[in-house]
Amino acid sequence: MVQKLVSFYKLGLNKGQDYVSLQDELEHVKAYAAIQNLRYPDSIRLIIDVPEKLLDCPISKITLQPIVENAIVHGILESDEEQGTILISVVNQDEALQWKFFCR
Repeated sequence: MVQKLVSFYKLGLNKGQDYVSLQDELEHVKAYAAIQNLRYPDSIRLIIDVPEKLLDCPISKITLQPIVENAIVHGILESDEEQGTILISVVNQDEALQWKFFCR
């Protein structure tokens, strides 16, 4: 858990930079989901569907984590099963990143 927390905070702080690569932002979300899975054993299944060629795209840091947190707190943990799947999908649409989120 300590290793996941270190990764989470290191990626979140990003040496004071406002933008990170999409890959770093996704690693931040993975660390967050892993921490939550330690807290709520194996309740969250995170699926990331992003073409490798988009991983270097810049994105504002801490963009995805609040969305995933919301999906966990207000979706998964409030469901009867208290388990669920979060899918993050990104495509390049007309030179812009198009996001798709799914929580079930």
